[in-house]
This record gives sequence, structure tokens and C-alpha cells, in this order.
Amino acid sequence: VKSVPFRPSAEDDEIMDALLELNETGYNYFLGIFFRGDYERIMGMAGEIGVAGPGSFWMFNGALSSAFVNGQTSLEAESDVAKATFGTAIIHDEGGLPGLPRFDKFLKEWRDIPNNPELLAYINSKQP
Repeated sequence: VKSVPFRPSAEDDEIMDALLELNETGYNYFLGIFFRGDYERIMGMAGEIGVAGPGSFWMFNGALSSAFVNGQTSLEAESDVAKATFGTAIIHDEGGLPGLPRFDKFLKEWRDIPNNPELLAYINSKQP
């Protein structure tokens, strides 16, 4: 486990130093705790140096969920940040009860994984 902090609204060189430190660990699994306003800049830089994107898995806090669910992102296809977004997940920090739309949708998708060989192979490829 490695923690690499940076200041809110950090300059690009501070963020790059933190990302290079993560890259040097050789890890492929990361927990990113930052807000929507920083996402595109940080993940674009992470994609540039290869610490995000295919072969890596980033999980984010729920602060980013509304940006993706409500379409508040402007990721251009084939951009560094779009490529870096491949293989990411968001931990939603809201309750999960039957009858809540997000919970019901998640549960349906989760239960359908065994019927989707491509998705199942992808998930299994991420296991150590």
C-alpha cells in the first residue's frame, strides 16, 4: 500500500510528481480520492505516463459519480483522459436498497455477469 498525497488545486508539476511516484510502485490498482474539477487534468496526466488506462484499475470516491451519471464530463474520444478512464470504477456512497433505481440496476447487471463471457473474462483478468 502506498499513499501519495497532493494539495487541492495543486500545480501540474506537483501532480505529475505524485503520479510518477505511483508509477514507480509498479502497482496496477489505485484508489483516487479527488473531485470532478480535478479529474480530467489528473487522469489525463496519468494516461500520458501510463499509470492509468488499459492494464490499470482506478477506483474513485462518490464525489465523481454525479459527473458521470449526469453527463457532466466532456471526454473526447481517444483523448488521454478518455483512454485513462478505461478500467475505472466509482464507489457510490449512497444506500443500496431494493426499489432504488441505481441499486436495482446494479443488482441486475451484477447477476447478469455469468451470462456475459466477455465481461466475466475481463473481471477475471483483473484478479491477482
